[in-house]
Amino acid sequence: MEMTSAPPAILLLHPLLNRISPRLKTIAEICSLEDLNRTPSVAHRVRVIASIGTIPFNAAVLDQLPALGAIVCMSAGYDAIDTGLLTQRGILLANAPGAGTDDVAELSLALALASLRRIQGGDALVRGGGWTAANRGERRRSLFRSNVGIVGLGSIGQRAARLFRAIGAEVAWWGPREKPKASYPRATTLRALAEQSDVLVLTLPLSEETRGLVDRTVIDALGPDGLLINVARGPIVDEDALCNALVEGRLGAAALDVFVEEPTPASRWANVPNVLLSPHAGAYTFDAAERLNDLVVANIARFLTDGTLLTPVRA
Repeated sequence: MEMTSAPPAILLLHPLLNRISPRLKTIAEICSLEDLNRTPSVAHRVRVIASIGTIPFNAAVLDQLPALGAIVCMSAGYDAIDTGLLTQRGILLANAPGAGTDDVAELSLALALASLRRIQGGDALVRGGGWTAANRGERRRSLFRSNVGIVGLGSIGQRAARLFRAIGAEVAWWGPREKPKASYPRATTLRALAEQSDVLVLTLPLSEETRGLVDRTVIDALGPDGLLINVARGPIVDEDALCNALVEGRLGAAALDVFVEEPTPASRWANVPNVLLSPHAGAYTFDAAERLNDLVVANIARFLTDGTLLTPVRA
């Protein structure tokens, strides 16, 4: 990569990163894409990009930033980033592992409870004046003693498993790779896990191996009484198959924090019943934000000091 003696610059590529801009200004100059368009010479001073893992970088983009040495993601995932391309260019990549683990796992439990206990429907019944001595709405289902299947037993999956176990659910799991130290039984296949589960919770990362993993076969195995929860990544689920199953009653319900297209169009879900929607808010908490902010700033400061990262993604 081309080096420059001019003061280094940090390129911010997502509005959420604006909140750490004052801290980053003490380290280096801050710039945006608009700044690069107004003053192209700034591009030659960009040493670090601060971004999120859903923003891709192709060769044409990197060619415009000859001094770029690192991309620091304000997210654990980096699905859209071509790590092979970065390796070829000698560009380091950092993510934020663990910063939102507890928060995402917590949301999976909240979605399960809200869906099974029909909390939104109960609220609407009361607010709409429909609650009478003879009408408390439809009878709810309990999470206690239900069978919960966790798909992907990484840090989020393990935390979610502990939360569901604490509430009295029976927990099993499945993932592409064995985990000899896992404390929960592993199903032989994903379909087998879906067949034995009342609630199926997706917490695994998106990859070519997992894209479209939850297809009609898995959805039908979960069945008309089953609940699918996705706090992982939208493309892991065949979204068309999911919508069709809900409309046709082949799946009981779904609760989604992530989608194939984000933001997901409201029209996509207008006529889909029994689905609870959340705007990719798993790690969108004050606590997680503080941890993410600190980690992004620390990674950038470390790189600009000695060329290393605190949480590098290994190629």
